[in-house]
Amino acid sequence: MLNDQFGRQFNYLRLSITDVCNFSCTYCLPNGYQCDTPRNFLNKNEINTLVNAFAQLGTKKVRITGGEPLIRKNVMQLFENIGKLPKLKELTITTNGSKLLTLAQPLKDAGVQRINISLDSLDPERFRKITRTGNLESVISGIDKALSLDFKK
Repeated sequence: MLNDQFGRQFNYLRLSITDVCNFSCTYCLPNGYQCDTPRNFLNKNEINTLVNAFAQLGTKKVRITGGEPLIRKNVMQLFENIGKLPKLKELTITTNGSKLLTLAQPLKDAGVQRINISLDSLDPERFRKITRTGNLESVISGIDKALSLDFKK
């Protein structure tokens, strides 16, 4: 088990797999996405190795975040691999909800048990103003789909 200098145990890993997002929220990217350097994210095998190592050290819960993790290439393979780790008790994702309508069922099938959704407003005009590119109706449809699949609350 991982312990800090005060004897506290850490059994939770929050892992950002990308800083890229399909929204361009005013609070996150006030000047839009500006990246003029090559990105060098951990690849799928590196992430699997890292999460497995943490699981071996006693990590029980993994939360995958981003940017928007569901727009990462081959993300479902990543969830499927992590979801199979026998020592993990919970696999969770934080998302903006934009891809849930099509990915909620595959996420559930891969072993994701809980979904945290960042939702900036229930007013469509305000939502669009904040996210610049988001579609509230699409996000709400994705949330409804996820709710129908009985993820943990």
